[in-house]
Amino acid sequence: MRTITKIIVHHTATRPNVERETIDKAHRLRGFTEIGYHWLLHCPDGVWIVTEGRKESVIGAHARGHNLRSIGIAVAGNYQETELPLEARKLLVEQLARICKRHILPADRASIRYHRELSGASTLCPGKHIIKQFEQIVNDVGALL
Repeated sequence: MRTITKIIVHHTATRPNVERETIDKAHRLRGFTEIGYHWLLHCPDGVWIVTEGRKESVIGAHARGHNLRSIGIAVAGNYQETELPLEARKLLVEQLARICKRHILPADRASIRYHRELSGASTLCPGKHIIKQFEQIVNDVGALL
């Protein structure tokens, strides 16, 4: 298994009900071998679910220069424009906690990052509405561990 040192949170900048296959197709058109994220949180039928993207054992394609030792998790939606739904936030916290447990990572800001704050990133991802809640999201992950 790969050594994981951080989890990177993204948004898809799509509708929340986007299907995994749609993102996979878009990523393949960009030259990726498959969907770049390891996990996708989305709402295809009106209920928020977690869907596997890439296997965690495979290096992701979600944050240039940071993929080797990271897991990428994307929340479907555009959170630069809209608020993060409570159901999606709860699912994000739960999934982050599962990943932390699996890879023996602490629930802290060194281990749980968002795309825009990484060196070399020139993006609004994951959007201001996730970013403004990020410290509390990380604290909530810690409370679950």
